[in-house]
Amino acid sequence: SLPSGRYGNIFDVLVDRPEKAGALKNYPVVWAAGDVNLEPLANQLDAYVKAGGTLVVNVEAAKKLPAALLGFTPGAG
Repeated sequence: SLPSGRYGNIFDVLVDRPEKAGALKNYPVVWAAGDVNLEPLANQLDAYVKAGGTLVVNVEAAKKLPAALLGFTPGAG
C-alpha cells in the first residue's frame, strides 16, 4: 500500500507479469520506471500501443523491445 502523494493519487503500481497485463487497457499512459524487464510483455504492450495507449520507457528497457513497437532503434550509447 502506498500513501497518497502531495498531488493526490496520481499513479498506480503494476507488476510486470504477462498474466496481469490485461490491466494495461485501463490506463491511457503506462510509464515503466526503474529496472523493469518488458520482454515477456512485448505482445501485450504491442496491442496496448496499437489500441492508442502511450508507453514511456527508459532507454535500457527500450533496447530489449522490438523496434516496431518503439518506432525507433536505440543506438549503442
